[in-house]
Amino acid sequence: MKYLKIILPFLAVIVIQHWYFQSQINSLRTKNNVPVKETSNTEHSVSQTSPNFAQLVERSRPSVVSIEVSSRERRRGVDGMGSGFIISEDGFLLTNYHVTEDASRIEVKLADGAIYDAEIVGSDIETDLALLKIDAKGLKALEYGEVESTQVGSWVLAIGAPFGLEQTVTAGIVSAKGRSAGDQYIPYLQT
Repeated sequence: MKYLKIILPFLAVIVIQHWYFQSQINSLRTKNNVPVKETSNTEHSVSQTSPNFAQLVERSRPSVVSIEVSSRERRRGVDGMGSGFIISEDGFLLTNYHVTEDASRIEVKLADGAIYDAEIVGSDIETDLALLKIDAKGLKALEYGEVESTQVGSWVLAIGAPFGLEQTVTAGIVSAKGRSAGDQYIPYLQT
């Protein structure tokens, strides 16, 4: 359960950006006219080209935020850090519940360095999600993908700011679909 809480911010970004990878792979295959060659045992193999991760990271960069929280119990410095992403241009952000739990003050740092105080609009301990709001307009929101069209084996990219390390990126694949955590069924994507 501990690892699940760390992975969830990345999982949200992965789901939202999945469609991009599929279109990039299909585009590269078409552009490069990737051949299918016969093997001696009549199996087919296809050469695959990786998507351009650098372009995706640069395009997503303005939507990924770093979060610092303070609680009433501790009066010195920062009590916790996390990552999140912008879901609407008028200042709504998504992060993890465990990041904002017991927070008396939440600061959100955008990719351009701007810092805003945030308020918790809603949270759910079961899914480990929290919805935050900052007083800002014209923000760059991440685009949503289609979970239904996600396939096991598809490329995924996680972009975040864990432990205050801004713009951290890692790549992988969708390992499974329809995973559940806890008592409540939630169709998580496993990466």
